[in-house]
Amino acid sequence: MGSLHSKPAKSPACAADSTVTCPNCGANVVALVRNCPTCQKDLGFPNVRFAMSPAEIKALSRRFDAARITASARGLQSEFDSLVSEVASNSHVVVAVPPLFARTFLSDPRMIYNNYENLVESGSRQPSHMQSDGDRKSTGGRLFGSFAHEIRYGVLSLDGTSLPNYGLAFLKLRDVAVEQRVSFLHENSYLFLESHGITVQGYLPQGYRSGWQNRDMLAAAKLEPMLAAGSSVTNWTRQVVVQGANRSEDKCIEAHVFGGFNALAVESVAFARPGASRAEKNDIACIKEWMTKRSTPGVTT
Repeated sequence: MGSLHSKPAKSPACAADSTVTCPNCGANVVALVRNCPTCQKDLGFPNVRFAMSPAEIKALSRRFDAARITASARGLQSEFDSLVSEVASNSHVVVAVPPLFARTFLSDPRMIYNNYENLVESGSRQPSHMQSDGDRKSTGGRLFGSFAHEIRYGVLSLDGTSLPNYGLAFLKLRDVAVEQRVSFLHENSYLFLESHGITVQGYLPQGYRSGWQNRDMLAAAKLEPMLAAGSSVTNWTRQVVVQGANRSEDKCIEAHVFGGFNALAVESVAFARPGASRAEKNDIACIKEWMTKRSTPGVTT
């Protein structure tokens, strides 16, 4: 494990993943960028490229295979395989936001969903206090480097719900809007770095990220210890997204969407509970009415 005072040996995979060859002009390009600086060829979303690198896929496959073997030894191979199938077929990306924001965002398709870094940089909001702001910056930097400002955060969900500690309104995103540009992490970014002892110079352990195509493997490897005889979708839904007393106690498979999205990317909206105030209740009522109108044939909003 890395520390502030001892730098671990650099793995061959780290060196191999540091550059990418442009298929158009042949230039050797830093892997952190999306477009080739020589010919501007779109090289793909860097978060997805990192998550789907051969080294990451190989490491995740080892974790997945080990989990399946363990499940089989426990007499739970059927449950394990059903979990894999369920995640592959019925999991989606969900973003939690406050009802007031959801009401404003969903009513104006010109509005683009942005993240903390860009909102602060543009002057649209003030930064958090020093500790929180520093934690956000350092966490994003360790995971994404210079493209951290492009990442929008959500969770992998089986039922369209997310974490209420981030907002009562849950925006379920259309698969077609995110499947090419989303990657997933074993857990919350900050908690992941903390649990693995990764500091300024630490390298990320491999096998804990995935792309859209192999998110089922990531989920199965994480949830296998929680499998029980006869467990089903109801159980897995509660295990893949777990609300804690606060954000540090929340548990999830974190989704990282490269770039913003507008209201047309939202397939449906769910709510953690009724609003606590009259204003929140009014916002939720307006969102429900607006979504109903949007889904009604022949009605435009």
